Amino acid sequence: MLEKKQVIKLLVFAFLLFYAFASYHVTSTEQDALWVHLLPLVPSGLLFLVVTKSLSVSVKVLFALIVGCTIWFISINQKCFSCLYLLQYSAIMVAFMTWFGQSLLPNKQALCTQFSTHIHDIVSERLARYTYSVTVGWTVFFLLMLVTSFVLYTAVSIEAWSFFTYFLTAPFVGLMFLGEYIIRKQMLPASEALDFMSAIRAYQLYAQAHLHE
Repeated sequence: MLEKKQVIKLLVFAFLLFYAFASYHVTSTEQDALWVHLLPLVPSGLLFLVVTKSLSVSVKVLFALIVGCTIWFISINQKCFSCLYLLQYSAIMVAFMTWFGQSLLPNKQALCTQFSTHIHDIVSERLARYTYSVTVGWTVFFLLMLVTSFVLYTAVSIEAWSFFTYFLTAPFVGLMFLGEYIIRKQMLPASEALDFMSAIRAYQLYAQAHLHE
């Protein structure tokens, strides 16, 4: 029998799969139902609820008003609804690019180096250099995804953009993880080259440590 955590993971995966197919369908075909305009707000809304638990009620009310005005505007100007999908995807890419990129600034520790500190007691200079390079790699990756998205949306077709966004983004992220893992095994000794599950564990420990800050 499945455990509670496994059930939750399956439900999350099912939701993400549904969202990908539904979003691809409504962005690549002409749809005018109101639920279509609400769909891209679901992930943003869920993310907002997670990151704003400590904010005041007035800020949350302001956000609700902004969302309401956005829905109203799109409902009367249906040609703009696909822009909302583009803005949401772009915002996610910019957020990740900024998250990795800002840690590369002077007097800051690269994000991937921060991950490694939760697994290794001592981060060697070699490991620090490598994790710095990986952080640069992820920053560039999200920048390229952002640029590709804009090019497809503005210069190719909404169908090509939608397919790239909802069906190719995740595989590209997976390939990025796989490529970095292969390089890591070649560049670092076994004592410093984390396996895949240890890398995930490092991120989980980092997230737990910063969740309570």
